[in-house]
Amino acid sequence: MIKKINILIPMAGLGSRFSKEGFKNIKPLIPLNGKTFIEWSIDSVDFKNVETQFIFVILEEHRNILQDHLKTIKPDCIILSVPSLTRGAVETALTAEEYINNDIPLIITNSDQIFEWDKDKYIDYLNKTKTDADVVVIDANTDKFSYIELNENGYGVRLTEKEVISDKALVGIHYWKKGKYFVESGKELICRDIRSKNEYYISLSYNMLIEKNINVTSYMLSENEKYLSIGTPEQVYDYLDYKSLNIKIYELENYVNGWFIGDFEPSILKNSGVELAVMNRKKGIGIHDFHYHEHCIEINVLIKGTMKCNNKIIKENQIFVFNPCVPSVYEYLEDCTFVVFKNKPSNTDKVIM
Repeated sequence: MIKKINILIPMAGLGSRFSKEGFKNIKPLIPLNGKTFIEWSIDSVDFKNVETQFIFVILEEHRNILQDHLKTIKPDCIILSVPSLTRGAVETALTAEEYINNDIPLIITNSDQIFEWDKDKYIDYLNKTKTDADVVVIDANTDKFSYIELNENGYGVRLTEKEVISDKALVGIHYWKKGKYFVESGKELICRDIRSKNEYYISLSYNMLIEKNINVTSYMLSENEKYLSIGTPEQVYDYLDYKSLNIKIYELENYVNGWFIGDFEPSILKNSGVELAVMNRKKGIGIHDFHYHEHCIEINVLIKGTMKCNNKIIKENQIFVFNPCVPSVYEYLEDCTFVVFKNKPSNTDKVIM
């Protein structure tokens, strides 16, 4: 029965793909849907009925900006650091050797993923099977993942990195019944200089255990459980799409006279407080009745074209304002596009001239 488990999260990368895209926060601190990346990762393996000791390995240059955040989430966590980029996750994780080289169960997981799963059911599975080592997997067939090949008894015979050898793809939660299993296999991996794309990967360290007849199994996520990687900007946008949190795009032509906010049908944001429209008008005299409003203030921004209003010339990027009782008599000297904002409903105070 698992009573305590060490959970190690290596997070000593630069996150350069995000910084190149213009993100200001370092990768673990990027906020997404109410939590930072590292909070999502912690939540995915923060088991209810097991004592968890979280261990983070970070870049020393990030300590000042990460330490308080990590201690706020997990006050008893252990924070270790490396002075520079390592040669892969195995080397980074072995920084924690003094805390994990023992008989306590160990999970090593990624810092940039979200799981929507029954995590405590996974602990039940580990207790029931008493497996020596395990990897969480999904059904996949792309070389973006690591893979495990199983024999007829369900035990691993080989693991690969970025090479499809089965339909069981690893998703970043790695388990060992004893932490020392990882320490021994990780050191051997480095000693034998077994790399993929010049890095020492966690997945490949399991092969050292298999060679010693230590059982490695796999745990398949169910159909209603989700693994969501957020390791790249593109994956973040995919997550936003999946959660229906991304931008919504509407066609302006579907809104009467361009009015898309206000007490209208249809309206993107129906309310009785303000009104907003984007107007597209052809060259010539205004086709709508000349009028003024007795109470509301109307603010306009000319985006494209040139127009004349009340005998004043208005050019692109100029803002023009109608206070109450100021008439609007338009002539469009070119095809024009302008934004109209009103601070209160105007359908009851409009006076036709």
